[in-house]
Amino acid sequence: MKKRLWIYPALCLVLGIVISGYFKKETSPSSTDLKDLWISQRLLPEKIPVDAYLTGNIARGNKDLLRAIKAYKKVLEQDPKNESLLESVYLFAMIQGVPEEVIPYLSDIHNDKMFSDYLEIANNFKKGDTQKALILLQQKKGKETDALLSPLIRAWIYAQKQDEKAAVSEINLLKAKPFMAGYQKVLLGHYFHDDDLIQKGINQMGDHDLAAVGYFPLLKNTIVKIGNWEQSALNKKYNELMNTYQATANLLWQIGQTEITPEKGLAETFYLMSATGGGGRLSREEALALNSISLLLQPDKQMALVWGAELSEGLQLPQVALSYYQRLKFYSATLEFKQATNLILMEREKEGLEKLEALEKTNTKNVPLLTLMGEVYQHQKQNEKALRVYNRLIPLLEERPQNGPLIRAYVARGSLYGTRESEKMLSDLKRAQALDPENPMLLNDLGYHQLEMGDIESGFELVQKAHTKKPNNPYILDSLAFGHLKKKNAYLALPLAERAVDLMPQSALINAHLGDIYAELGRHREAGFQYKKALDLEVDLTDDLKKELTQKLKKS
Repeated sequence: MKKRLWIYPALCLVLGIVISGYFKKETSPSSTDLKDLWISQRLLPEKIPVDAYLTGNIARGNKDLLRAIKAYKKVLEQDPKNESLLESVYLFAMIQGVPEEVIPYLSDIHNDKMFSDYLEIANNFKKGDTQKALILLQQKKGKETDALLSPLIRAWIYAQKQDEKAAVSEINLLKAKPFMAGYQKVLLGHYFHDDDLIQKGINQMGDHDLAAVGYFPLLKNTIVKIGNWEQSALNKKYNELMNTYQATANLLWQIGQTEITPEKGLAETFYLMSATGGGGRLSREEALALNSISLLLQPDKQMALVWGAELSEGLQLPQVALSYYQRLKFYSATLEFKQATNLILMEREKEGLEKLEALEKTNTKNVPLLTLMGEVYQHQKQNEKALRVYNRLIPLLEERPQNGPLIRAYVARGSLYGTRESEKMLSDLKRAQALDPENPMLLNDLGYHQLEMGDIESGFELVQKAHTKKPNNPYILDSLAFGHLKKKNAYLALPLAERAVDLMPQSALINAHLGDIYAELGRHREAGFQYKKALDLEVDLTDDLKKELTQKLKKS
């Protein structure tokens, strides 16, 4: 049987998203569940803690972390020392990029909970209580990240105290991190209007690739002022970036920071530590926590918002990623595409498609854009639109050396042609199979449809070959059973079809094919059971096949 997962490669990710630990989704509550809980809270105030906890769990299961935070905070009003909830609220706030939500609870959160001590230090710094921030910093336990962060934080505390000498002495402790130390000297030099310190910082940074951290505007202004920008290593790096990734380079110019205050300097410290992964020591969650501290100090830091979105995407949290993107103050076609992608992953396909269609008007040859549009149109059964997109996409892919995307496009378009345009369908499947001749799923797809079109010997040979490569794949077992049935060998088909159903009981088509084999063997009651089961599942049935199975059920 044709493996439908080849058709929707991106959308199938949605079905497979399972975040372990804090984000594990045990159930799939409906909007009715939430509505009932909210009504209960309004009519029965004494139930608020219980219902708020349940609401939080539902929101957490749906990966709606903002709603989960809000609900859990209602419980904490009644149970302020609930360690489990405090930990959840803290983690969610830091991943969501809203650290201000947990500031009131910091004293009750263990300071080993993913940089909560640094959040407290940053909060005191922001309030102007530099003495308390220094005391908290002295209590750090001396982890590897502390050896880098502590001098950087102290430097900006001294900057806030207007003590340039003490600030620079802290930066000089970072001898093993020339780029980090050099960049901090540039920032401090800007703050103290010290051109000599800026020059020392630029020299110390050396020939590093700054494309990933996006500080071109500030550094260009610096180099233009005190040196030769055209001959600088930074200018060469920027030109390389422009030639390769023009949209990214323009974005860096657009959102670069050009004004320094102690708060912004410390925000840069936490952001840079997050963006570099703490020298490869940080998990995504930990990087998000440090990024959130940066946003506490500088809420509109655009690069931190982009970085938070990218980290959230890596954690497969599209709703969180989208919330970061929606806080941005600038437009970029690339970021608009990412928003559309996250909307689609959240099953808000209509909104996602609207963005894609708007982008497509000015990006008519953008391969990722057309690929996603084709998949979504097909998923929504807007087959004519999907076919038009694939007819434009495939010539673009044929000009590229990568076979994978072209194979998927051929298979997708072949599926759209279907049996009503069987020659076109088989042509696309043959093209796909020719690009990867030993791929068992491509062998299976082509073989199954050849069997379906009456080319029994060729189709059977292909599904047999696929079966030797993947003997326990339910789709291939089903295709081989189908081939035996076509060859009038129902007894040989039966064990293969039963094994396929055991391995993939949720497939309506596999159940329907087992019903056909039972019917051929005269076991009509069992055939009727399989037809009924297939109609109840219906997930991969066309309307025509539903009608056909309904008629078979009546006869069984």
